[in-house]
Amino acid sequence: MLGLKDMFQRLLKHLTRYWKTNNRFMNFKIFLFVFLFFFGISYGVSLKSVIYAIENGDLETAYGLARKLDSKERLKLEIILYLMEGEKKKAKKLLNYLQRLKKTKKKYLFNTIYREDRKKVLVVSKAKQEIVLVEFFNKHPIIARRYQMTSGEKAGNKWEKGDKKTPDGVYFPLYYKTGLPKVYGSGAFPLNYPNVLDRYFFKKTGGGIWLHSSDRYSYISKYSSKGCVIMKEPDFLILKKYIKIKDTPVVITEDYEFIDRESFDKYQKRLLNFFMEWKKGFKSAINGNPIKMYFLYSPKFVSKLGNKFKYIKEKYEKLKNDKNKKYMFTNLSILKYGRIMLFGDIFVIAFNFEYFSDKRKIREKKILYVKEEDGKFRIIGEENIPLSNF
Repeated sequence: MLGLKDMFQRLLKHLTRYWKTNNRFMNFKIFLFVFLFFFGISYGVSLKSVIYAIENGDLETAYGLARKLDSKERLKLEIILYLMEGEKKKAKKLLNYLQRLKKTKKKYLFNTIYREDRKKVLVVSKAKQEIVLVEFFNKHPIIARRYQMTSGEKAGNKWEKGDKKTPDGVYFPLYYKTGLPKVYGSGAFPLNYPNVLDRYFFKKTGGGIWLHSSDRYSYISKYSSKGCVIMKEPDFLILKKYIKIKDTPVVITEDYEFIDRESFDKYQKRLLNFFMEWKKGFKSAINGNPIKMYFLYSPKFVSKLGNKFKYIKEKYEKLKNDKNKKYMFTNLSILKYGRIMLFGDIFVIAFNFEYFSDKRKIREKKILYVKEEDGKFRIIGEENIPLSNF
């Protein structure tokens, strides 16, 4: 769960140990050279340049270069950190993943895993200072348009109020806001930051993260916001047409992630199957048997209502005495929340949920935050955003 600054501090701590004796540091440099020689092909900023800047004592340059690292280079750094901390199994797992990426020819955007055909997703790359409009065809994502944008002036993932960083994660536009000062351009889409995962799992603070326009028409400075994602007015007006309230996902990440088609299809199938299992668990729970659902939720599950047993009892078991139950699940989206440093991948399964009975009517956007634990997906958080009335 490390931000970029925390990651540097941990790396510097380990490097300092090696600097104390020339022989040990020389051994480390040999290891680093071999590792980066075989996995160091990069068309942007490389991890080697960051390491050399650190070695020369130029932390500011290293910090500036590090924020431009792409997803592969960040993965290499994570492997090095695991090796330095003796976590060989975790390092090996990531190394195998990196080897597969190196052999990949046809690549698919891993930040977006499933939407119905012609449905849209927005993906923000803070490293490239770019936002792409993704459209799904035949269950696969296609990048349709690219736009320049700017994000927080401070590098890394947002953790605290006022840190001037843009959060990593999957968010949804809650409404469209106009009548703002001139610097906001024609309008803004407030996002649901902090979401349930941010508040209860990562203990993040702050708020007011928007996707909005600006009074700029031809150029916008890089890394110049207080945490929002800001676009030029002409680009925003084009993109606005594709954004639907509480529907269009906005994936904010350090950089895009691409994987081969075989791996992409495998993840898509596994996560779709997990959603099917959740629907079966839901059906059992509202009919008085919550056991299946208990196994789908992690022991680490967090919510405002408490642990998974309290949550499931309050949200689902209480429906068992309802009569004339009818429900439906529509508008499914599966997305990659991102890779949290030294924590792992988190996925998002979002869908519209409608429930009718003799006692109640529910209509909401349900968001399941999912993580792989011991080879199986488990829910670590769940969010419910009310949709418009019936």
